[in-house]
Amino acid sequence: MTGRRTALVAMAAMVMATPAGAQTPMSTETYFQHVDRFCLSTGGDPALATAAAEAEGWLPAPQAMVDEIVNPDAPEAVVRLSGPVDAAPARLILTTSPPMAGQGGVKVRVCVVEPAPASAIDEAALSALVEARLGLAAAILPVWTFSGNGPYTDRTELMLGGMEAMADHAATEPVYMLNLMPTDDGTPALGLLRLGH
Repeated sequence: MTGRRTALVAMAAMVMATPAGAQTPMSTETYFQHVDRFCLSTGGDPALATAAAEAEGWLPAPQAMVDEIVNPDAPEAVVRLSGPVDAAPARLILTTSPPMAGQGGVKVRVCVVEPAPASAIDEAALSALVEARLGLAAAILPVWTFSGNGPYTDRTELMLGGMEAMADHAATEPVYMLNLMPTDDGTPALGLLRLGH
C-alpha cells in the first residue's frame, strides 16, 4: 500500500475520531441505511448528501462543532445532526480537501455517518451489507475501491497502482474508497472517500 493511500485513509479516520458525546444507538441495518442514502447514493457529494439528510429532518450542527472538524486538510466541512444537540444525535460529516498539488486539481471528499458510541453495529454484518450493495467483495479488507454509481466497477488495481494511477483516473471519473474502521470506542463505522473534481 502506498503512503498516499494511507494518508487518504488517515483523513477519513481523523473525521471519524472527532468527539461525539453520547448518541442514540443505531442497529447495523439502520446505520448502513443512513450511509447508503447520504453517502453511497449521492456519491459523497456534499450538496446532495446535505439535501438528503435535511429531507429526513437532519439539522445543521452548531458552528463550534463544525470548527472542531475544519483543518488544513479539510478546510470545507458540513455537519448535520439526526436531532437536537441536547438529544445527543448521530452525525453526518462531510469534508472537502484543497486541490491536491501535482494531481491536476483533484480533491478528496469524505462522507461519514458517525454512529453512537453504544450502537450495536456488527462488523461482519456491516461488511456483508456493503458487499451486497456494491456487488463487490473487498479485495483488500477493509477497503472497497470502485467507480461508477451502480453498477459499480472494482478499481482495486488503481489503489495498488498508487496515487498517480488513482488521480489520473479520477481526472475523468471519480474513484471511491469505502473504508471500514473503528470510531474512538471501537464501534465499526464507514467512511466514503471520493477522489475527483
